[in-house]
Amino acid sequence: MPWWVTLLLWVFIIIPLVGVVVALVVAPVIERRHVADLDEREARVQDVAVSNLTTAAVATGAVRPALVTGSVVMGVDWWKAFVLSLVNLVGGDAPAVDRVMTRARREAVLRMTEEAAALGAVEIVNVRIDTSTISSQNGNSGKGSGEILCHGTALVPR
Repeated sequence: MPWWVTLLLWVFIIIPLVGVVVALVVAPVIERRHVADLDEREARVQDVAVSNLTTAAVATGAVRPALVTGSVVMGVDWWKAFVLSLVNLVGGDAPAVDRVMTRARREAVLRMTEEAAALGAVEIVNVRIDTSTISSQNGNSGKGSGEILCHGTALVPR
């Protein structure tokens, strides 16, 4: 077999096939570990109330306000990006990408809550979540990675 046929075989068949197998086997393991870590960390800060209300519901007495933020940049793996491009052709929901965004939102809120807990806050009010696209694959926006920024006002007892 000529060397260029072997090269083409590797470039167009074997390497993409290995990529798909790794994405289908490794990505779910990483996701499960991340969700377990989120559950554990959320249990540690469950005493800090988080609300999108502009007034305190839990904190009473004199409090000191403090801005707290949580930010995360999370991307989809190659396989999810490929599936998403197929979904974009025919339309519909992309549950795999929904799971990534849900994990990213939980991570951003959790980072904000952990920052507030470190300050001794009892509540976070006026919480807002913002998103932005950081990069994209193949020039299509929304398929690369994005940032989720969560911010609010921590109420720290004096």
